[in-house]
Amino acid sequence: MALVPEPPTAAVQKQEVKALEESGSENVSVANPGDTWYVISLAWMGAWKEHVDWGDTGREGAPRPGPIDNSGLVVDGQSVALRDKVIYKNVMVEGVPNAGMIFGYTNISWTLKVDIAAEYLCRLMNLMDKRGYRTVVARDTENSRGDDTVLGSLNAGYINRAADRLPRQGTHGPWKSSQNYLEDVKILRFEPIEDGYLEFDGKRTHASQKESGGFLRPLRSALFGT
Repeated sequence: MALVPEPPTAAVQKQEVKALEESGSENVSVANPGDTWYVISLAWMGAWKEHVDWGDTGREGAPRPGPIDNSGLVVDGQSVALRDKVIYKNVMVEGVPNAGMIFGYTNISWTLKVDIAAEYLCRLMNLMDKRGYRTVVARDTENSRGDDTVLGSLNAGYINRAADRLPRQGTHGPWKSSQNYLEDVKILRFEPIEDGYLEFDGKRTHASQKESGGFLRPLRSALFGT
């Protein structure tokens, strides 16, 4: 059985982060193409600062904060509980700006859904770049939130234990979690981004006319990737 190494002491963690901070450039906060950035919740960061006795926020003897936990979100200064939100097309969190969250299939290969969901998010970002949009928000105006989590079809202990942290799926429309690859290819790869459920920079768009192609085009794409 592999042994899990103990994390560095609070003093070592503090020293390493201080060194990174001091060696950073003036433009460390500027994102450039190809950069990789990691997001850490303020709540977890605050607990970590207490643990390592960081500046005025430190507290000697504070417990370890545990693994990085980004389950708590904040929008406009208000905390967001994911269990109160529904997932849009299995790719975005309702009511949270620019929040992509991908869930795979539970009845077939998980990554089949991940691939086409990532394609959808790329289509969305390309549209935003083209139109000059800065924010996008999925809005549920039909009160479609159901009781099942987005992974409700998977009856596993670890899913049940995390139920209070998972977003919900809706009862109909793009809020209902799909487990149908062929249907998802049609929706995520071919249907217009602007479907009447998304707001761009605070303005709701009207549903665009769906592309023609019938059933064969999504079927051919699902089978051959074209």
